[in-house]
Formats: sequence, C-alpha cells, structure tokens
Amino acid sequence: MINKTLIQERLLLILNFHDELLEFSKMSNEEFLAESRDEELLQIIKSDLTDLKKFIIEINIFLEKTNKFVLDKYYAEKMEELV
Repeated sequence: MINKTLIQERLLLILNFHDELLEFSKMSNEEFLAESRDEELLQIIKSDLTDLKKFIIEINIFLEKTNKFVLDKYYAEKMEELV
C-alpha cells in the first residue's frame, strides 16, 4: 500500500522541480549561451540533466504505482458494491 506521506513528499518534489524548470526557462538564450561557455557550468548542466532524467523515471514509476493503487482500490470498492 502506498503511504499518504510518501505521495505528499513526491508531489512536493514534483512541484519544486516544476518551479526550477520555470526559472530555467525564463533565462534568455543570450544568458544561457554566455554561461554555457564555462566548462565547469556545462558539466553541472550535464549532471543536472542526468539527475532530471533519473527523477523523471522515478516520477513515472511512482505514478504507475499510484495509478495501480487507485485502480485496485476502485475495483475493490465496486466488487463490494456488487456483493
């Protein structure tokens, strides 16, 4: 069974990540290009993108588990109604 606290923690992570993406998207192309000339910054960006990919995979797994939990609960309730 999926813990309600775990769901809340994951949703908070998703919201925080969404805010970070919004801030990143506000950066103008000129700013990005100017900053991307720094090799150290490029490595940080690559690392962040790798972390992002892992996080998206975790979100997908979490959503699949949540969907399964919700569907199982829904069908269990429907079966109880039929009995």
